[in-house]
Amino acid sequence: MQWYDACRYSCNCTLMCFYGILWSADSDDVEIDITDDTAIVAIAESQIGNKGGRPYWSWYGFNNRVDWCACFVSWCADKAGYLETGQLPRYAYCPDGINWFIQQKGGTTQI
Repeated sequence: MQWYDACRYSCNCTLMCFYGILWSADSDDVEIDITDDTAIVAIAESQIGNKGGRPYWSWYGFNNRVDWCACFVSWCADKAGYLETGQLPRYAYCPDGINWFIQQKGGTTQI
């Protein structure tokens, strides 16, 4: 896998997780109370330009660099206060986050 393929995969995972957050927040039948879903997006945007993801994977507890896309989403959720209130889960593996969002929508498809 070329570096740009890995980057594209990582970015797609991150975008799917953020889409899941906004999608869940906008649904009337899901018990996720995120009234200001722009907060997490603003936090994410404030990190544009970060290279290597050290703040996110080290915050999660990793001692060495890992694929950090899911750690980034969890870090943003923490900064927005969503982890403390239990509105969103903490995860370091994209499929775990995506599956959580699917379950919140009542779906059964797992990735």
